[in-house]
Amino acid sequence: MQKLNIVYSTILLLIIQNTYSQDSITYTQSNSIMFSNKYVFFKNGTFKHYYQTDDGQYWYGIGTFIDKGCKRILKFGDADLTYKKDFGLIHYEANFQRILRKRGKKYKSIDYYYTSRKKYVRFKQIITNKL
Repeated sequence: MQKLNIVYSTILLLIIQNTYSQDSITYTQSNSIMFSNKYVFFKNGTFKHYYQTDDGQYWYGIGTFIDKGCKRILKFGDADLTYKKDFGLIHYEANFQRILRKRGKKYKSIDYYYTSRKKYVRFKQIITNKL
């Protein structure tokens, strides 16, 4: 019985540790084979946007976000020229605003990069374990 309590306590501590240690949430474009489009949102109200195509083009942007109702307003700041890739040309996204709309646990946005035949793309959360 005592061993069982120790096991439960250990599992509970590990779950609590992971919950409090998570400082970012990543959303990636769903149903996207040829494109890698993701946002990383941090607890301090900042974000990073990574977008990559199958032909080696990269877009990168950083900024701040504000939640207003069912909208997440992204304000891209100045270009972060410290971000480098080993190969390929990087296009820096800077000084504009984009809106994501919350739909349940997902976000929806206008398809700015024409990655699908639809008007909107959807972003789903990626669950990562921090053990």
